[in-house]
Amino acid sequence: MGKRKLHGQTYYQCDWTGFPMRSTNCYMPTWSGSKLVKRGSYCNWESVLAHARHMFDVEKSMSQAELDRTVEYLAQIMGSIPDHKEYHFSFLDHFKDDADYYNAVSSAPRNWSMETYHEKCCLTVEEVTAVKISSTGDVFDVIMDPVDGKYDFANYLTRPYMLQGGEHTLAQFQTTKKGKLSKDRDVTVFYWPFKNGLPVNTAASNIFKMQIYGDVLLVQQTKECAFRPRDRYVNFTKQLFEDLFHKKKKRTAAESVALTEEEFLQMKAQMQSSLNGFEQQVSSQVQRPQDLAQAAILPPPTGKELKVAAEVLGHVPPEKLQKLEARLVAPLAG
Repeated sequence: MGKRKLHGQTYYQCDWTGFPMRSTNCYMPTWSGSKLVKRGSYCNWESVLAHARHMFDVEKSMSQAELDRTVEYLAQIMGSIPDHKEYHFSFLDHFKDDADYYNAVSSAPRNWSMETYHEKCCLTVEEVTAVKISSTGDVFDVIMDPVDGKYDFANYLTRPYMLQGGEHTLAQFQTTKKGKLSKDRDVTVFYWPFKNGLPVNTAASNIFKMQIYGDVLLVQQTKECAFRPRDRYVNFTKQLFEDLFHKKKKRTAAESVALTEEEFLQMKAQMQSSLNGFEQQVSSQVQRPQDLAQAAILPPPTGKELKVAAEVLGHVPPEKLQKLEARLVAPLAG
């Protein structure tokens, strides 16, 4: 559909639904060799999926290999692949007279507005994994099942007695910890607010630098473009939690893994081979003593040096010896 300008405003049109949008939002992933090429404008990723299936099933303009690569790409963004038949354009009010082969597989009414289509796309039937930090400090995975297309996070946390009733809702925030987390993902933390009568969650309080009472639930959600705001939750595991929030300690000597006999012999042979190579390299630079004979010849000593050496050995020069003798004989002669 592409870019449009009307009444001084620029907008885009979804290539699947025909909805007007203020930005391009999602795209159809294609490839030129190994390079990703983004084509078209779509209101959400469900529309991209439905159009890709339509191009393969009906238009025959996409090969099986291209479809497989597109679906794999979308799975990395969406977390899982929903049923594309639920998002067909013929369900929309402005396409309701365009019945096609989907008549045989779906009885959905063909009168959806933009709001209804968006709501249908936000529904989920897939279970996802989240991480729970109990008030005792235990960390473990929990499996969340959607209810009527949505997740009720309160079902997985102990509810405080003083916060009973529908007027009380969970508090939430998105952690600033990123680490190995993809740039298109966020981790959202759910908990019951206030000093609510539950014990202090010391582990969670230390991690998030705030006072938290009771259980804490961590879920991962996508950051994706769409023509209207939405929340999409994907799997978040204990292993990913450990990678994000716990620094790995250096292994101590006691924790080092012992070598087997075979591994030790192999390592010993490698070390011996390395040592032999070093000795050979050093020996190649050594010269024979006879080759160094000329370099070892010293210049003859000077007279001053010989004088010092003689005095050290107790030898007295002749003139000094005569004077010494005269001094010794003189008293005797008197």
